[in-house]
Amino acid sequence: MLRRRGVEFLEMAEKALADKKVDFMLEQAAQLYLKSALLKLVGEYSRTHSLRRLVWELAEASRDDELRKFGEERRSVLSSLEDVYIMARYFPKEYSEMDAAEFLEVVRELFRLVGRVAGFPA
Repeated sequence: MLRRRGVEFLEMAEKALADKKVDFMLEQAAQLYLKSALLKLVGEYSRTHSLRRLVWELAEASRDDELRKFGEERRSVLSSLEDVYIMARYFPKEYSEMDAAEFLEVVRELFRLVGRVAGFPA
């Protein structure tokens, strides 16, 4: 269920790239997809909204160096996506189309890595 919702959020975000809420959809897609992978591999996931923490936990659980490297190299973008979660709820903030495009690129890459690690269908 979490994986399906993550995929749905990614698909909605891809269709609505110019929409100001696309950033929130991408954050939700990433968060749900990571949690679904942790649930599959570990049987549980942390009650957190931190994408960086979820990536780290999945990399640790799977012992996947590529995912670990992704988390390190994309740390600042993942942090920005975490901010999207908070900003969408409490403070109105608009992100540029360039930001949205970068977020989309990172979330697509995250889906590819997480899908491989968790054995999700492509």
